[in-house]
Amino acid sequence: MITLPFVGAGEFFELIEYAKISEMCTRPYCTTCGNMPFRNLCGQIIGLDTMIQIIDAVNENELAKHPIFEWYDPLIIITEGVFPFQIPRDNPLMEAYEKQKKHRDEKRRENLLIEEERKAKSQILREQRVLEKQKKLEYRILVREERARKIAEFEKLDLLGKLCAIINDEKHQPDYYPINFSAFSDFELALLPLNTLEKISEKFSGFKKREWQHFKERVIEAIHKNYE
Repeated sequence: MITLPFVGAGEFFELIEYAKISEMCTRPYCTTCGNMPFRNLCGQIIGLDTMIQIIDAVNENELAKHPIFEWYDPLIIITEGVFPFQIPRDNPLMEAYEKQKKHRDEKRRENLLIEEERKAKSQILREQRVLEKQKKLEYRILVREERARKIAEFEKLDLLGKLCAIINDEKHQPDYYPINFSAFSDFELALLPLNTLEKISEKFSGFKKREWQHFKERVIEAIHKNYE
């Protein structure tokens, strides 16, 4: 191990620069190389005592010359990997390290909280969509059941009853009911009461479907015959 009679304030940053020039990996928790070359340099060659001297020698003036991203990751490896809980914290470099670590931990917690809130909101939205789909499905089932019931009642009616059901239904259009208007003969239409014919004409006046327009024209003819 190296023993230095005198340690300058910039020795630590020279160590980082040497590792960089030597292409040593200083990414913490690297799963490819495990930072072994850099770990061996710090642990086996430099050693704990000299490393403490190097770190302790860094003053605030020297520290101010070097951005955090330059030294933070290598220092993680040194303090948490090579010499865990063995580097004194009462020096400018380690104080800056602890401050940055606290900042990153807080930022990580904030990001985690944001992610948890995002997941919670996403879960709520998913549950709401499922509930909306379920409500729509239930509504469609109710609509089908209601129509099936109405159609069953409709089929029991005679001609006049069916036409009255259609003209009195303000909610649905005529094709809601299973009825073929062309199947009605002019004779059958002529037998209908005048007020019923007029209501049919009024009901169908708002529709442009060709079949319904043709039926309305026949109803109007039946109305004219009633006045003759």
